[in-house]
Amino acid sequence: MLSFVRSATTIGGPIIAGIVVATAGPAWAMVVQAIGWVIAIPVLAMVRLPPPDHGGGTTMFHDLRVGWREFWSRTWLWVIVLAFMVMNAIHIGAWGVVGPYIAKNDERLGIAGWGWVVSAEGVGILLMTLILLWFPLKRPLRYGMIGMAAFAIPLTVLGVHPAVVLLAIAAFLAGAGAEVFSTGWNLAMMENIPGDKLSRVASYDMLGSFVVMPIGTLVYGWLLTHSDVETVLVTSGILYAVLAAVTLLVPSVWRMGRPVDALTGRTALADS
Repeated sequence: MLSFVRSATTIGGPIIAGIVVATAGPAWAMVVQAIGWVIAIPVLAMVRLPPPDHGGGTTMFHDLRVGWREFWSRTWLWVIVLAFMVMNAIHIGAWGVVGPYIAKNDERLGIAGWGWVVSAEGVGILLMTLILLWFPLKRPLRYGMIGMAAFAIPLTVLGVHPAVVLLAIAAFLAGAGAEVFSTGWNLAMMENIPGDKLSRVASYDMLGSFVVMPIGTLVYGWLLTHSDVETVLVTSGILYAVLAAVTLLVPSVWRMGRPVDALTGRTALADS
């Protein structure tokens, strides 16, 4: 259900932004975004959570040490986070920087076409979310990383032949694959990490996964002015797929199952 709500906003956001850009212009899209943030502030202020149970009180540094031990003790966890450190930098740079550049300068795509492409990615995410409500992931990390490798397809198409329909189809497949990983990753984290340590481990996950993204935007901005765009994107697609595939060589990534098999009720092995 968390994935469903997230997916609904993922697809709704690009659609609204695309309509605003096409009808009123990019500046008004930023105004709508700012209004959304203003609305979010009082909504979040209404959230009430129970106080954390620190078991007698702990320091921040103690919590960091405990979280690091839990994080580093699970090979599947830090291997995938390391992979995403580079994969997310590629994603934000190639898709988030080079994509809009091509949309603005290549008539085969165009700004409106780019809006359709991003929306198609959101549709793929939403549709896969609905599918996963009915078909549980028995191997969450294996299928998840295979799904992430699909993002190499739109990257390659964007570089070779950025036609709207072809790129939208590729983005749709990549969105579906990304949702398989997103759901699988949440399952792996929630089912294999003790609940009282989950937030601390998730903090290391977020830090490692996103820390290099600003560098990705800088690097790809530089590459746009010094290299052939097609070569940059095709190479990025290959590297992205290789990184996703390499994680599957780790036994705990490939073999991880579910604590309880959703179909038969039998206990499954979950490597940690």
